[in-house]
Amino acid sequence: MNIGDNIKSIRQQKGFTQKELATKAHISRSYLADLENNRYNPSIDTLESISKALETPLTYLTEESAKAIIQNKLSQLNMTFDDLSKKSGVPKIFFDNLDNIQPDDQDYKYMYSIGAIINVQPRILCAAL
Repeated sequence: MNIGDNIKSIRQQKGFTQKELATKAHISRSYLADLENNRYNPSIDTLESISKALETPLTYLTEESAKAIIQNKLSQLNMTFDDLSKKSGVPKIFFDNLDNIQPDDQDYKYMYSIGAIINVQPRILCAAL
């Protein structure tokens, strides 16, 4: 996925229309549509504005965090974190706290289990922790 796809996916998950998000982010609806369709690459200022409007960390939009990578892959697979928790045996609370952990050996083991289920190379997830 790229940034435009991430913005659209998160916007839809949050239940915003393009117009609502554009208004909150102080950009035009047509520009937001262009971003979501990957016609333009947004500036960092625009990304920060969209991130604030979505109440989502900027790393989710740029897909730099492990949670963002997992969340976007789950969206593609039409799965939830609950589904992933059940299939992987990884506690649901792990996903809730994923952005705030100091990773240890167990966390890296979880990334290998998660990667196998969602078809993402575990080293990518581990690097994003």
